Amino acid sequence: MQTYFHTVIKDSRLKAGLSKVTAARLLSVSERTLASYENGSVGVDDEMAVRMAQVYKCPAIIYYWTQDNACGRMWLPKIDNNCCLSQNILSSFASVSAMQKDYIPQLVVIGQDNKIDGIEQGLFVKIREKGLKPLMKSTISLLFTAIKKADPLKNRSAF
Repeated sequence: MQTYFHTVIKDSRLKAGLSKVTAARLLSVSERTLASYENGSVGVDDEMAVRMAQVYKCPAIIYYWTQDNACGRMWLPKIDNNCCLSQNILSSFASVSAMQKDYIPQLVVIGQDNKIDGIEQGLFVKIREKGLKPLMKSTISLLFTAIKKADPLKNRSAF
């Protein structure tokens, strides 16, 4: 069951500057069907999620669609689509730094024999939770950062 995806697709449509009428036409659905998707009364299937990502020019829709089901909620980190580019870059650097400093050497030792034994299991779980998952979250957040177009008039000097 989808829990919040309907808000993501509505926000994505609005950010794309599309009216309900135009979006419904581009998605080949009725306005009523689109409204049902956006208010959460009807779930979106795989194909529609892909079409929405393409029409709205928002690849993050695919991630949110995947994340908003039982398997996705269990394994995929929830990302904040409101973070700005600089926050996501800094978060990624911090995650990479933590992995390099704290966890890569330990992973190398664990992986030397190509298996995780009982003694290594606890350490591996710690690395997965404290190192790999934050790295995955920061990487995914950076991938799906909403790129804001620069305003060409903003940086003009006054004469």
